[in-house]
Amino acid sequence: AAAKKEEGGDGNDEAPPPLPATAPLTNDTAMYDLHAVVTHKGRDADGGHYVSYVKDAPDRWFLFDDDVVSVVTDDDVKKLSGKGGADHHIAYVLLYKSRTAADADRLAVDELARKTAGGTKGGGGGGGGGAA
Repeated sequence: AAAKKEEGGDGNDEAPPPLPATAPLTNDTAMYDLHAVVTHKGRDADGGHYVSYVKDAPDRWFLFDDDVVSVVTDDDVKKLSGKGGADHHIAYVLLYKSRTAADADRLAVDELARKTAGGTKGGGGGGGGGAA
């Protein structure tokens, strides 16, 4: 007689391998930065349209709308608060990235440089930080 295979099983009685050890999850600043937003435009979840916004650099986001990708600003993303009603895009899923102490220091220096530039091009120093 043929052995009966358990329903839903693959015939393999071995336990799955253990998950790899990972570094402990820590956030030394307890601060997070908004990194991406999935939005929905429409009156219910069964209809409408979903798009994604992903942050690339300070005040520069990419809007992914099907096969069209465009650059938008922080102000465009802030408009996703839902104040326009169901016929406007509303932030649906928010994805955050933890901010390390080094990130916080770099952002503070960048912000100070922007404020002190006063509309003039800064020279030298390069600080590199652009995302590619």
